[in-house]
Amino acid sequence: MSGSPVADGRQLRNELEKIDLYLADRRKITVDVVRALVAKSTSGVIWELGTCISKRQLGESLALLDQLIFQGETPIGILYAAIIPTVRNLLVTKDLLLKHHIRPLQSPFQFNSVLGELPEVALRHLPRRKDGGLNAYGLGLAAFEARRFQLAELIEGFEACLKANIQLVTTQLEPKLILSQLLVRIIA
Repeated sequence: MSGSPVADGRQLRNELEKIDLYLADRRKITVDVVRALVAKSTSGVIWELGTCISKRQLGESLALLDQLIFQGETPIGILYAAIIPTVRNLLVTKDLLLKHHIRPLQSPFQFNSVLGELPEVALRHLPRRKDGGLNAYGLGLAAFEARRFQLAELIEGFEACLKANIQLVTTQLEPKLILSQLLVRIIA
């Protein structure tokens, strides 16, 4: 929950009421019941979608796509907030790792020290935060998972993102289908 305290409190009461209605006379609650009934925040689901793409978890990625669309997230928003940044970060970090002969990371946190050892010219093309600094943690996550992909796959995946973007804004194809096909192309 990331809204105002009042909105967050209202959301929490709504979720508790939903669980209460579901349980009826039974008073035993399990983690599975909470997971099934409580809505995840859109930002949390977008983060999870990026993580599932990075880990090449197709089934989970498609389920999260369904959830985001059900929650009212726009397909173009999903593309721009979750899919493109994930593929871009995987691509630029994979390229960096290969060009500079960097061994696979044991942890995402190692990437910050890797970045510190590289010349500035090697870092110029990396995506930046709003303040201009590198998002070492986000790039570290991508660098850690980049071992799951070949560079050519990531290049094709990034090109597929462009094609999906064009399809979303210029065709009458079902947006969910476009994004589902994109996820299959990237992950499978």
